[in-house]
Amino acid sequence: MMFARSASLLFIALTAACAASDNRVTAIDRVLADAPGRAQPSALIATELAAARAARQDGEAAALREFATPDAVLHLAAGPVAAREWTRNRTESGAGVQWAPKAVWLSCDGQAAVSYGEYAARDGERGHYVTTWQRQPNRAYRWNYMLRAPDPALVRQRPITPEMLERGAILVEATPMIRGDVADCAPAGPLSLPDTPGAGATAGSGTSSDGTLVWNWAHFADGRRSFSAMQAAGGVLTQAVRLEVGPAGEVTLLR
Repeated sequence: MMFARSASLLFIALTAACAASDNRVTAIDRVLADAPGRAQPSALIATELAAARAARQDGEAAALREFATPDAVLHLAAGPVAAREWTRNRTESGAGVQWAPKAVWLSCDGQAAVSYGEYAARDGERGHYVTTWQRQPNRAYRWNYMLRAPDPALVRQRPITPEMLERGAILVEATPMIRGDVADCAPAGPLSLPDTPGAGATAGSGTSSDGTLVWNWAHFADGRRSFSAMQAAGGVLTQAVRLEVGPAGEVTLLR
């Protein structure tokens, strides 16, 4: 499995290098034709990059609709909402929000995945996001859960200026080497919620079909939000990524 992980990182480097090319997915498919392992992070990363490009060209709502499953959920500050409902009356054009993946985690069979990245908005907001993905019968990945959280620390580090907006600058840069981890092919035990939701809290969870990638999310009565994903490694579940947002908007990211 170590060779498969190393190979995945090589393919991810190819993905980033080809990000500006419209033919990058075809090139990746050729490289991956005889690649080791069943799950290939590069296929998911290509989808993330395509969604990000669609958001820049057509607007965030259109991109979210195009790449979502019918039951996709957006986990907003006010609580989880159906993505189909949230995007229904949003017809903005142009880039309101830009995003770029930083890391992805896949189940051994490649049927499920989790991604983490950063986003930036024209109003100056910057922050983090986590997304879960499902591979469809046609082998295309589509997202079915997303949590996005603003982080003032990122705004202070990389403020968005009027000059950047005027010249159409890329507000959030793609990482040259995107981390990609494929789970071991030995299923591990179930994942428990990071906290026990109290009265009025809502929660959800998911598990890959082979049991090698699991995740859950919760929205608490005091406004806290959390997402946690774990991946099989050495016969046990190890933390992939955890994003917590406090009641005052404070962000804790572990990965």
